[in-house]
Amino acid sequence: MAAWRPPHADKTWLAAGFRRQALRETLRPAEMGRWLRSAQARALYLEVRGQYSVHCMEWDNKVAALHGLDHAFPMLDRDLLQLLLATPGHVQHRDGVPRALLREGLAGVLPDAIRARRWKADFSEPVNRGAARDLATARELFASGARAVARGYVDGLRVGAALDRLAPLLQGPDCAASWELADLIGLEFWLEVFFTEVPTRARTP
Repeated sequence: MAAWRPPHADKTWLAAGFRRQALRETLRPAEMGRWLRSAQARALYLEVRGQYSVHCMEWDNKVAALHGLDHAFPMLDRDLLQLLLATPGHVQHRDGVPRALLREGLAGVLPDAIRARRWKADFSEPVNRGAARDLATARELFASGARAVARGYVDGLRVGAALDRLAPLLQGPDCAASWELADLIGLEFWLEVFFTEVPTRARTP
């Protein structure tokens, strides 16, 4: 992604100093899985063990627990992963078909309308609706006294304009604006929970 899009180009509300520090090593090549023999195996290993993937799984578990549910990841079975790491990519994705091995294995079990489909379910609309309802909350949070601003993570002079930019994008065809808004609000709430003291002076960007 970094080859065609600058990292965090959308998050114009990040303070300049924090952005420089956070992105210092963002383009450093991943070291994990270098011992694996194929690009397919390395890609799978990074997907399973990468920091972002692990974070998302922890996030899903906590959200499920909040509602009294148990979030399971059957595709992360150790034996299954070992099999996939040892199986060549041209077998797993035969003739360029994603998940060809899985699709073939589910023949006669999963209805063909689902097994052979070439599209994915899109939940962008309900996600964007929920984010649009949170926009007013974000404006209130950053109107004054935001911890993220006081600690130098968010540029208080630019966050208002950033929220104005996001507002019409929440009606768009994807969830990019919703994810950005969630990052901004989530950062402020995280600081509120774990850092009760607000610095008296913001850090210099």
